[in-house]
Amino acid sequence: NSFRGAGTDSFEAYEAFLRARKIPSRGDRIRALQDVIQIDPDYAAALAQLGITIASTMWFHPPEEARGILDRALPYLFRAIELRPDSAYAHSLLATVNYATLDWIQSDQYYAYALGIARDGGTLGHYGNMLMRSGRSMAAIRAYDEAGEADRYATGVRSLALNAYLSLERYAETEEMASQLSNPARIAYLVALNKGDSAAIKEAINVLQGDSDPTPENGIPLARLFESPDQALDLLKSIYADSKNVWPAKYHDIALLAAYYDDPEFSLEVISNEMRLTTIRFGALWYPVMSEVRKLPAFKTLMLEVNLPEYWRAYGWSDHCRPLADEDFECF
Repeated sequence: NSFRGAGTDSFEAYEAFLRARKIPSRGDRIRALQDVIQIDPDYAAALAQLGITIASTMWFHPPEEARGILDRALPYLFRAIELRPDSAYAHSLLATVNYATLDWIQSDQYYAYALGIARDGGTLGHYGNMLMRSGRSMAAIRAYDEAGEADRYATGVRSLALNAYLSLERYAETEEMASQLSNPARIAYLVALNKGDSAAIKEAINVLQGDSDPTPENGIPLARLFESPDQALDLLKSIYADSKNVWPAKYHDIALLAAYYDDPEFSLEVISNEMRLTTIRFGALWYPVMSEVRKLPAFKTLMLEVNLPEYWRAYGWSDHCRPLADEDFECF
């Protein structure tokens, strides 16, 4: 017999699912969840969790691989919804993966459905992440705050909440949140970059380079970059052009530095490569250091390509863009 709350008739599948969710390595967790589905192919919670876990591997692959990852992830989530159309959990995870396809309106509707069933911390946190990535930073912070009241939400959500505070130049709150994370030096570097504080940037770089974990900028010799500002853009352009020097956040990391060195056109050219393919680092578009990038006509073109103005008109504007007459808009 089925037992209450498990979502499966199989005690073996339920126990295996609980074990799988605790596995830190994504690759091992994916394999464990696939084993759960072998035991019970109709276990909606396991299918949804498998879908979101596959999608989350986008963080560790170049943006060019994102579409293939989504194509593997989405069928598990759609199957979970088919099996459990009343599941807030499945709708929340489908919404989270769905906006990676740039369908922001449908994703907001999935979140609304999930939150109508249960306003739990996990769903609110995921919804906050979508709001943050769409440039709706203040709305995102409200969702994160409600998530925190509902349930002391996970570090992963809190680390993305930093982007919303950073985009609004709320540096003290950003740094306070960073102190609770495992990589505060990485956030100190981002804060310093956005403030334009070269001394603080150099201090953060020294800490990052002494860290045993490789930093996301592992393809950029950061210390060299800040020795000679004159040579910095040339160095960034040569790294950008080097097809052998690849890491997951390459476009993001180069674009932020190009904006810092006052070359918004180059910054936009670089970051557009990623933004057309994956939404995971969309939060960077709204950072203070990117303000000149947002003023470029080509930025408006990018926003139209990624379907954001349509979403803003339906649900509320970005804190960094506003509507003008005749369906036009501007960003700043």
